[in-house]
Amino acid sequence: MAEGGIDGNVLGIIDRLGKMEGLLVGLQTSMTQSQAQVTGFLSRVESLERRLVELEKVQVTRADLEALGQKVDALAVSEARQNGGAGALVWIVPLLISLLAAAAAIGNLMKEPEAGRLLQPHYPQHQEPR
Repeated sequence: MAEGGIDGNVLGIIDRLGKMEGLLVGLQTSMTQSQAQVTGFLSRVESLERRLVELEKVQVTRADLEALGQKVDALAVSEARQNGGAGALVWIVPLLISLLAAAAAIGNLMKEPEAGRLLQPHYPQHQEPR
């Protein structure tokens, strides 16, 4: 080693340490950006899961419609027994028309779900960045 000077090996080590520090800073920056992206992605997934749960709450299934049909049939039979066949027609016909209209509306909503949004009130919500 020369007096007052730094040995070549020491300069090489210092140079490599400087490069390594730069690489580590770059890696840390990249990891921070990746964590921010993952956080944003998970936030969007959570938002979609909440929306799916809300949609499942209000979903009408074929089993729901079948159960409703069975109740209407039971009411019609009960009314017919109590008042005779003609008495049942007085309220069954409008009820059946209403049920058919509701079933047609549900069928249309299942074919084109965007149409249902027109019927729902719109409440502004915070939009997630994309």
